[in-house]
Amino acid sequence: MTLQAIRAHGPVTRVELAKQIGLTNPAISNIVNQLLKTELILKDGRIEGMRGQPAHKLVVNPDGAFSIGLNIDRDHLTLVVLDFNGEVRFRQSREVGFALPDVTVEFVRDQLALLRKSKVIDHRRIIGLGVALPDDLGVVKQPGQPADYSAWSSTDVQRLFSQAIGFPTYVENDAAAASIGEMHFGKGLKFDSFFYVLISSGLGGGLVIDRRYHRGAHGRSGELSFLPLVHPQDPEESDFERTVGDAFLVSDLMQRFRDAGMDLRHPMEIRADESRQSDILDDWIDRGVEYLGLPLLAMAYSVDPHAILVGGRLPEGVIDRMCDRLAGKMASYRNRLPLPPVTRADLAEDAPALGAAALAFNDRFIAHIRGILRLDA
Repeated sequence: MTLQAIRAHGPVTRVELAKQIGLTNPAISNIVNQLLKTELILKDGRIEGMRGQPAHKLVVNPDGAFSIGLNIDRDHLTLVVLDFNGEVRFRQSREVGFALPDVTVEFVRDQLALLRKSKVIDHRRIIGLGVALPDDLGVVKQPGQPADYSAWSSTDVQRLFSQAIGFPTYVENDAAAASIGEMHFGKGLKFDSFFYVLISSGLGGGLVIDRRYHRGAHGRSGELSFLPLVHPQDPEESDFERTVGDAFLVSDLMQRFRDAGMDLRHPMEIRADESRQSDILDDWIDRGVEYLGLPLLAMAYSVDPHAILVGGRLPEGVIDRMCDRLAGKMASYRNRLPLPPVTRADLAEDAPALGAAALAFNDRFIAHIRGILRLDA
């Protein structure tokens, strides 16, 4: 909480921190002294013109710690290294279909070897590895998925990477990781509560309430993708054997481009302003919005978030178009309550990897500060 407040509002004084967080001045002073001692925060000038000794302003030290984030998905592997201020210092991504566990471990080892050679960070200050991947990765089948991809369903991901890489390892659902990343480094610094819609190889969702990720009883909150495919206007278009997630498959969109003779190898190559692509894109978005609009309306009314954020492995212009259509669909129902804005998330293409990297920061430093508070008591 203290570090997040310094990150969000810094440069900030101890007195300002105490007011924002609701802790006593002695408690804040103890936490700040410990964070300064471990070089996780720095003094950044003084506030002059006040009575008594000028107050130091505090900022997060970007080189205070580093964390690795890995996103495993059915169509790619992405690894990032974040500094303590949430900036990406190193990034590598590989377009690979249905990478198996051994291939993924080799990818991570190769990238960490490159990281050491590059010397862009102090390798000794890496505190952990976060891994973000879809739930039921080896179980929920998608077009072209090989039979041996089911190996993920019997793999202990935390153990696999902690043994192979040697860092403390944290594992999270990809949409949850994206939400956590947005909470720490994106629009979550502005919105206390939001629902995150992740468009990746599949459709995911994550819910943040009062600056905390909300998991639900079984850790599956926000999983709108598993709702049955119900068309709100035309029952004949409903398909109870399929799900809302099936209506927003990026692989389906890419196949539509290929069927039209366009050789697009990566979703980020889509150009929303190119006429041939735009027609295919609009058709894909409109079909998905027909099925997603009503579940999002239910989410808006049941949770009342400040915003609905949309991110994923699509260009900004495509996500903006999707946000406009979703907002329009939600507004088309006879609403009696105000609706939250639907807007593009700050963390989009690499959101799960960035959120995964935040997991180590969360675990290490929330526990660290709790320990300081216990000592102070």
